[in-house]
Amino acid sequence: DGTDVLALEGDALNKHRATVAVVFQDPRAHINPVRRIDDFMTESLRLLDDVPKAEARKRAANALEEVGIDDPAKRLGQFPHELSGGMLQRVMIATALLSEPRLLLADECTTALDVTTQAEVMAILDELRRERGLSMLFITHDLELAGAVCDRTCVMYAGQIVETRAANLLHGDPLHPYSAALVEARPDITSTADRLVAIPGRPVSAFEAPAGCRFAPRCPHVEDACRSEEQVLADLDGGRVRCRRAAELRGSLLDGAHV
Repeated sequence: DGTDVLALEGDALNKHRATVAVVFQDPRAHINPVRRIDDFMTESLRLLDDVPKAEARKRAANALEEVGIDDPAKRLGQFPHELSGGMLQRVMIATALLSEPRLLLADECTTALDVTTQAEVMAILDELRRERGLSMLFITHDLELAGAVCDRTCVMYAGQIVETRAANLLHGDPLHPYSAALVEARPDITSTADRLVAIPGRPVSAFEAPAGCRFAPRCPHVEDACRSEEQVLADLDGGRVRCRRAAELRGSLLDGAHV
């Protein structure tokens, strides 16, 4: 909404935080193992919003029902080790939604789950998002999942966004060489290959990224200017791309296997 979050302090920052919730990758690493589910879910309601304990517990039980957990009263009295990974992730989602956020940050929230439970969790998130008019920032390494869940996808490399594109277009029509390389590297279940396509070189962290284009050392389309000129995000065909040759390479980045 045009507010610089990094400039917020004190009460203003706390007020803003209440509008944003996070669902982490591994619920077992973020739920206190020696406290009951009840305590974990209601803590912020009781301490920050001064909601009476009975009312906070009632809200928590309703939230558990909303994410598909049966017998919520029993679950609230249990410890994290008594619940499966899928149920714990549902607890995380229910807890995040208790504060009625406007934005939900879902950080690799299905990585630790089997594929069936993953589908269930994503269905819950999608349904709740639509019902509540909630915005969601979904962080993932799974291109297929991002394509199925997101309206728009941002591809990052070495701490920078290199491409922003409508999710339904990114997979078949990427604008950046790195996005195209990711698409090409996916296994194709309709064909047989002796060796999977791989991106040469190694990924780098933001602190060790070279000058100019950060993907330049691994890019098959690199030119001298790519290594020396700082790349900026520029508009192209309804998306944004950080590549000086993007318009020139338009439509030629894929070999056709994934189009």
